[in-house]
Amino acid sequence: MLNSHSHRAAIVVAILTLVTAGAAVAATPLGGKKYAGTTSQKVNGYAAPVKFTVSGNRKQLRGFQYGDVGCFVSIIPAGNPYLQAAWVHRIGTIAVSKGTFSIKNVKTVYSVTVAGGKLRTVTTTTVSGTFKTAKKATGKITLFQSQTAPGLNHSCPKVVTRTFTATTH
Repeated sequence: MLNSHSHRAAIVVAILTLVTAGAAVAATPLGGKKYAGTTSQKVNGYAAPVKFTVSGNRKQLRGFQYGDVGCFVSIIPAGNPYLQAAWVHRIGTIAVSKGTFSIKNVKTVYSVTVAGGKLRTVTTTTVSGTFKTAKKATGKITLFQSQTAPGLNHSCPKVVTRTFTATTH
């Protein structure tokens, strides 16, 4: 039989176990809703956007896209770079299961004609995240970029990692 002190300790352990387990459970997103927010990247004072729509059955993020200039920040002119197609990465559809989502190694390509030929930027992206509440998702975006053009072959020296938060109303 438990004494008074042991009984209280057992209750505290049980409560902490329930609280901890509850915090680890992801929420179910709201079906059919558009979510929007920002990543941790800021360029020229502008926060990089992230947005997607949750499918009606809540099993997919559709139209997932985010803004990021990668390691090419030194070539960005003044103003909002995320208004330029080169810096918006359209990932597409990501599966959702039990309030979590992820997709790995999605390649997006942006090409533009420059003096002497085409400048081609290839971005490889991995996205992972969790719905903290039905109206709020947080996550991580990792990316690697390379650029090629006649006489140019440049890659970021490392993988870049950003965090993001997106909400709906």
